[in-house]
Amino acid sequence: MALNAYEIRLEALKMAKDLCMDDWYREKDKFVREWEEKCAYVRDSSRVQSVDIPAYPNIPDVPSPNKIVTKAKELYKFINDKG
Repeated sequence: MALNAYEIRLEALKMAKDLCMDDWYREKDKFVREWEEKCAYVRDSSRVQSVDIPAYPNIPDVPSPNKIVTKAKELYKFINDKG
């Protein structure tokens, strides 16, 4: 069954949200992984006299609705492109 224009836009919006959130999780995981590696180095290093745990990283903000809508418009434009 073919989707109508509203259903197509909704699917583009869902896909845009998923893509933006996937990017955010990947970025967040990178920050946390790097922090954990720094903590492990400090903990395992015999050269360190005092244990100074690195500050927890500033995690990027979750994607804003505007960013998701912008991505959805980009996807919808691609869907409608006849070329």
